[in-house]
Amino acid sequence: MGIVHDAFLWHLQAEQKDNDRVWQEAHSHHLAVSDLGHCVRKAYLRLRKSQETHPHDDYVLSLMRDGNVYQGDTARALAAWYGGQVHWDKDDPVLCVGDGKWRGHLDFLIHTPTGDLIVEHKATNPDNFCKRNRLPYPFHCYQLAGYGILRQKMGHPSARLLLYYRSWGHWAEVELFSNEHGISWEGKFDADYRGGMIDVAISW
Repeated sequence: MGIVHDAFLWHLQAEQKDNDRVWQEAHSHHLAVSDLGHCVRKAYLRLRKSQETHPHDDYVLSLMRDGNVYQGDTARALAAWYGGQVHWDKDDPVLCVGDGKWRGHLDFLIHTPTGDLIVEHKATNPDNFCKRNRLPYPFHCYQLAGYGILRQKMGHPSARLLLYYRSWGHWAEVELFSNEHGISWEGKFDADYRGGMIDVAISW
Protein backbone atom coordinates (compact mmCIF):
# COMPACT_ATOMS: atom_id res chain seq x y z
CA MET A 1 0.00 0.00 0.00
CA GLY A 2 2.95 2.30 0.67
CA ILE A 3 4.18 1.96 -2.91
CA VAL A 4 0.75 2.74 -4.36
CA HIS A 5 0.31 5.69 -1.98
CA ASP A 6 3.73 7.13 -2.79
CA ALA A 7 3.19 6.64 -6.52
CA PHE A 8 -0.12 8.46 -6.33
CA LEU A 9 1.44 11.33 -4.40
CA TRP A 10 4.19 11.45 -7.03
CA HIS A 11 1.50 12.04 -9.65
CA LEU A 12 0.09 14.83 -7.51
CA GLN A 13 3.53 16.38 -7.37
CA ALA A 14 4.10 15.98 -11.11
CA GLU A 15 0.78 17.60 -11.98
CA GLN A 16 1.60 20.60 -9.78
CA LYS A 17 5.37 20.76 -10.17
CA ASP A 18 5.31 24.58 -10.04
CA ASN A 19 3.75 24.47 -6.58
CA ASP A 20 5.82 22.74 -3.88
CA ARG A 21 2.99 22.99 -1.34
CA VAL A 22 1.10 20.14 -3.03
CA TRP A 23 3.57 17.49 -1.93
CA GLN A 24 3.75 18.78 1.63
CA GLU A 25 0.00 19.19 2.06
CA ALA A 26 -0.77 15.77 0.54
CA HIS A 27 1.18 14.15 3.35
CA SER A 28 -0.88 15.96 5.98
CA HIS A 29 -4.29 14.81 4.69
CA HIS A 30 -6.05 11.55 4.05
CA LEU A 31 -6.36 10.57 0.40
CA ALA A 32 -9.52 8.83 -0.77
CA VAL A 33 -8.94 5.29 -2.02
CA SER A 34 -11.53 5.98 -4.75
CA ASP A 35 -9.14 8.57 -6.22
CA LEU A 36 -6.61 5.90 -7.21
CA GLY A 37 -6.12 5.99 -10.96
CA HIS A 38 -8.50 8.91 -11.40
CA CYS A 39 -8.08 12.59 -12.20
CA VAL A 40 -5.26 14.03 -10.08
CA ARG A 41 -6.81 17.50 -10.31
CA LYS A 42 -9.94 16.40 -8.45
CA ALA A 43 -7.88 14.83 -5.68
CA TYR A 44 -5.85 18.02 -5.38
CA LEU A 45 -8.99 20.17 -5.13
CA ARG A 46 -10.39 17.84 -2.47
CA LEU A 47 -7.20 18.08 -0.43
CA ARG A 48 -7.30 21.86 -0.74
CA LYS A 49 -11.02 21.81 0.16
CA SER A 50 -11.65 23.85 -2.98
CA GLN A 51 -14.92 23.97 -4.90
CA GLU A 52 -15.11 21.79 -7.99
CA THR A 53 -14.94 23.87 -11.14
CA HIS A 54 -16.50 21.09 -13.25
CA PRO A 55 -19.48 19.58 -11.36
CA HIS A 56 -21.09 16.33 -12.49
CA ASP A 57 -23.07 16.67 -15.70
CA ASP A 58 -26.56 15.22 -16.22
CA TYR A 59 -25.21 11.97 -17.66
CA VAL A 60 -23.00 11.28 -14.64
CA LEU A 61 -25.79 12.21 -12.23
CA SER A 62 -28.12 9.82 -14.08
CA LEU A 63 -25.58 6.99 -13.71
CA MET A 64 -25.27 7.74 -10.00
CA ARG A 65 -29.04 7.59 -9.51
CA ASP A 66 -29.22 4.31 -11.45
CA GLY A 67 -26.39 2.99 -9.34
CA ASN A 68 -28.34 3.60 -6.14
CA VAL A 69 -31.29 1.60 -7.50
CA TYR A 70 -29.08 -1.25 -8.74
CA GLN A 71 -27.13 -1.25 -5.49
CA GLY A 72 -30.20 -2.01 -3.41
CA ASP A 73 -31.17 -4.87 -5.73
CA THR A 74 -27.66 -6.27 -5.61
CA ALA A 75 -27.48 -6.07 -1.81
CA ARG A 76 -30.73 -8.02 -1.44
CA ALA A 77 -29.61 -10.63 -3.97
CA LEU A 78 -26.24 -11.11 -2.25
CA ALA A 79 -27.91 -11.44 1.15
CA ALA A 80 -30.18 -14.16 -0.23
CA TRP A 81 -27.37 -15.99 -2.03
CA TYR A 82 -24.69 -15.97 0.66
CA GLY A 83 -27.06 -16.16 3.60
CA GLY A 84 -24.97 -13.83 5.70
CA GLN A 85 -25.29 -10.40 7.25
CA VAL A 86 -24.96 -7.61 4.69
CA HIS A 87 -23.78 -4.17 5.77
CA TRP A 88 -24.67 -1.56 3.17
CA ASP A 89 -26.24 1.38 5.00
CA LYS A 90 -24.07 4.39 4.17
CA ASP A 91 -23.92 5.46 7.85
CA ASP A 92 -22.76 2.05 9.11
CA PRO A 93 -19.32 2.60 10.72
CA VAL A 94 -18.32 -0.98 9.82
CA LEU A 95 -18.00 0.20 6.20
CA CYS A 96 -15.36 2.82 6.97
CA VAL A 97 -11.69 1.93 6.43
CA GLY A 98 -8.54 3.98 6.76
CA ASP A 99 -5.08 4.51 8.17
CA GLY A 100 -2.79 7.51 8.58
CA LYS A 101 -2.68 8.14 4.84
CA TRP A 102 -5.83 6.75 3.23
CA ARG A 103 -9.54 6.64 3.91
CA GLY A 104 -12.41 4.85 2.18
CA HIS A 105 -16.01 3.68 2.43
CA LEU A 106 -17.08 0.19 1.36
CA ASP A 107 -20.25 -0.27 -0.66
CA PHE A 108 -21.05 -3.64 0.98
CA LEU A 109 -19.50 -5.85 3.61
CA ILE A 110 -20.93 -9.35 3.90
CA HIS A 111 -20.24 -11.65 6.85
CA THR A 112 -20.59 -15.30 5.81
CA PRO A 113 -19.75 -18.58 7.59
CA THR A 114 -16.65 -18.93 5.39
CA GLY A 115 -15.35 -15.37 5.76
CA ASP A 116 -16.04 -11.77 4.85
CA LEU A 117 -16.69 -10.34 1.39
CA ILE A 118 -15.93 -6.76 0.40
CA VAL A 119 -18.11 -5.68 -2.51
CA GLU A 120 -17.65 -2.62 -4.73
CA HIS A 121 -20.71 -1.83 -6.84
CA LYS A 122 -20.68 0.23 -10.05
CA ALA A 123 -23.37 1.34 -12.48
CA THR A 124 -22.03 1.71 -16.00
CA ASN A 125 -22.96 2.36 -19.62
CA PRO A 126 -24.38 -0.64 -21.56
CA ASP A 127 -21.81 0.07 -24.28
CA ASN A 128 -19.11 -1.13 -21.90
CA PHE A 129 -20.68 -4.58 -22.18
CA CYS A 130 -21.82 -4.57 -25.80
CA LYS A 131 -19.14 -2.70 -27.74
CA ARG A 132 -16.10 -1.58 -25.82
CA ASN A 133 -15.31 -4.70 -23.80
CA ARG A 134 -13.15 -2.72 -21.39
CA LEU A 135 -14.43 -3.85 -18.00
CA PRO A 136 -13.18 -4.01 -15.33
CA TYR A 137 -11.64 -0.56 -15.24
CA PRO A 138 -8.17 -0.65 -13.64
CA PHE A 139 -8.99 2.22 -11.26
CA HIS A 140 -11.98 0.27 -9.89
CA CYS A 141 -9.63 -2.65 -9.22
CA TYR A 142 -7.16 -0.35 -7.46
CA GLN A 143 -9.98 1.00 -5.32
CA LEU A 144 -11.26 -2.41 -4.26
CA ALA A 145 -7.78 -3.82 -3.63
CA GLY A 146 -7.03 -0.75 -1.51
CA TYR A 147 -10.11 -1.37 0.60
CA GLY A 148 -9.00 -4.93 1.23
CA ILE A 149 -5.50 -3.85 2.26
CA LEU A 150 -6.77 -1.10 4.56
CA ARG A 151 -9.18 -3.43 6.30
CA GLN A 152 -6.39 -5.91 6.99
CA LYS A 153 -4.22 -3.11 8.35
CA MET A 154 -7.08 -2.35 10.76
CA GLY A 155 -6.71 -5.87 12.18
CA HIS A 156 -9.40 -7.74 10.25
CA PRO A 157 -8.74 -11.06 8.47
CA SER A 158 -8.38 -11.04 4.70
CA ALA A 159 -11.65 -10.90 2.78
CA ARG A 160 -12.74 -11.90 -0.70
CA LEU A 161 -12.93 -8.94 -3.07
CA LEU A 162 -15.91 -8.75 -5.43
CA LEU A 163 -16.56 -6.07 -8.04
CA TYR A 164 -20.06 -5.76 -9.51
CA TYR A 165 -21.08 -3.85 -12.63
CA ARG A 166 -24.75 -3.25 -13.38
CA SER A 167 -26.44 -1.71 -16.39
CA TRP A 168 -29.81 -2.02 -18.08
CA GLY A 169 -29.96 -5.67 -19.16
CA HIS A 170 -26.35 -6.43 -18.22
CA TRP A 171 -24.34 -7.44 -15.19
CA ALA A 172 -20.84 -8.56 -14.26
CA GLU A 173 -19.35 -10.19 -11.18
CA VAL A 174 -15.56 -10.03 -10.92
CA GLU A 175 -13.37 -11.39 -8.13
CA LEU A 176 -9.99 -9.77 -7.48
CA PHE A 177 -6.82 -11.38 -6.17
CA SER A 178 -4.11 -8.92 -5.12
CA ASN A 179 -0.54 -9.50 -3.95
CA GLU A 180 2.88 -7.86 -4.26
CA HIS A 181 3.03 -8.82 -7.95
CA GLY A 182 -0.16 -7.04 -8.97
CA ILE A 183 -3.90 -7.64 -9.28
CA SER A 184 -5.47 -10.54 -11.15
CA TRP A 185 -9.17 -10.84 -11.81
CA GLU A 186 -11.70 -13.32 -13.15
CA GLY A 187 -15.44 -13.38 -13.49
CA LYS A 188 -18.58 -13.40 -15.59
CA PHE A 189 -19.74 -10.61 -17.89
CA ASP A 190 -23.32 -11.58 -18.70
CA ALA A 191 -22.69 -15.15 -19.95
CA ASP A 192 -19.05 -14.56 -20.93
CA TYR A 193 -16.24 -15.69 -18.61
CA ARG A 194 -13.01 -13.69 -18.68
CA GLY A 195 -9.91 -13.08 -16.64
CA GLY A 196 -6.88 -10.83 -16.71
CA MET A 197 -3.97 -9.23 -14.87
CA ILE A 198 -3.18 -5.63 -13.91
CA ASP A 199 0.51 -4.93 -13.46
CA VAL A 200 0.66 -2.60 -10.48
CA ALA A 201 2.99 -2.68 -7.49
CA ILE A 202 1.27 -3.15 -4.13
CA SER A 203 3.06 -3.33 -0.78
CA TRP A 204 1.65 -4.20 2.61
